Amino acid sequence: MTKGVSFAAALVAVSWIGALGSDPSGILHAGQSRGVSQKQNAPAGNVAAGKDRWNEQECAFCHGLHGQGGYGPDLAGLGLTFEQFTRQIRQPWGAMPRWSERQLPDKELADLYAFFTSMPRVKAPGVVPPGVLPDIPSRRMGANNIGLPARITAPPNAPLGQRYAANTAGCAQCHGPEQRTTRTAWGSRVYHKYDRGLDIAQHVKARLGFTGDDEAVKWEYFKACVYDHEKLIPDPRMGTYSRARLPEPIVREIYNFARSLGELARVDARLGRGVRSGDTVSYTVTVENEGTAQGVKPEDVSVELVLVPGVTVVSATGDGYQGVQRHPATGRDVAVWKVPILPPQEEQAYTVVVTGPNADKAITTMPREEQWSSSSAMVIEGLHSRIYWAKPTTRELPNMVKDPRRPAVGDVLPVNPSPKPAHEE
Repeated sequence: MTKGVSFAAALVAVSWIGALGSDPSGILHAGQSRGVSQKQNAPAGNVAAGKDRWNEQECAFCHGLHGQGGYGPDLAGLGLTFEQFTRQIRQPWGAMPRWSERQLPDKELADLYAFFTSMPRVKAPGVVPPGVLPDIPSRRMGANNIGLPARITAPPNAPLGQRYAANTAGCAQCHGPEQRTTRTAWGSRVYHKYDRGLDIAQHVKARLGFTGDDEAVKWEYFKACVYDHEKLIPDPRMGTYSRARLPEPIVREIYNFARSLGELARVDARLGRGVRSGDTVSYTVTVENEGTAQGVKPEDVSVELVLVPGVTVVSATGDGYQGVQRHPATGRDVAVWKVPILPPQEEQAYTVVVTGPNADKAITTMPREEQWSSSSAMVIEGLHSRIYWAKPTTRELPNMVKDPRRPAVGDVLPVNPSPKPAHEE
């Protein structure tokens, strides 16, 4: 839970129906019905900047692309004063996380307020306004979730921890139904953006002053992501939950659910720009297991570069090269390497040299996206260049909601264009 809740849970008036006996979202909508002026005492905000921040913080995952609501309440044209809006960010009600002045300065709050108050009101929460485009397909789950009560909802027979993560705390709205972010941190034993190279136990000791056995460290890490996120992660996007409103026994159930699915490896695969030499162009994909020596090591690994029509492979280098194979479903030619294991913190290079009229754009990739990011879409075998490994694989529990981007066995990520964006270094 280290990354994606972000501002996406902002203003989430999650009701603790049956737990607290009231629905905070009812309070919110009651405030709307009183017709409070949206602009009353509001500082000047920039609508365009607010829209950019809305997208950066992934607010749409809870509130809809157009502020129409979903897991969280509708915000478009909302009749809150700026003071009410600010209080909800700094001292939220319900199970919503809190964002500090350091995370979201008042100027940015003014921009966000200007943006969503500039949008038209919706006739019914969860439904896009008339005349606007539907939500972006393939966001997070590879499907259009406009009009659904939430992007991800766990049914009554799903594992208890998953129901808490999806329906109560809202974790799954950004992190997905299988809690991949934390499982990858556990498996790689690193949080790749900060304290790079430190084992997770060293990270927890340095940030929290905690030491213990492996299981205790992982629980402390998870718990701190929820309750002490700013202390654990510098410049975090995710807010901080209240212990009173998201009690530790619920967080423990979410933790137990994520642990039961198994740990995951952290792998990066980036394709360098083509280098022309006469009639040929060479492409190199660099693959790295970014985990520590104690982390998970992917096994039975396949590196697959999908070629565009009109190119021919002249040569290839790199261990385990299998040649060019025609994919049975897409009919595309795929250059394939197979290796038994990816050792940690060692870059592996695989190069293919091609010729033909399309040699300067020979490899099919997806747009650059961080591994399993909030907006990453489905990696389609035989259509997108990818890295696949058979082990480890996610253990499936009865009736759990699955992430459809995950293969039935093993794991996968796209080969992305280089260079890495600065925020991933």
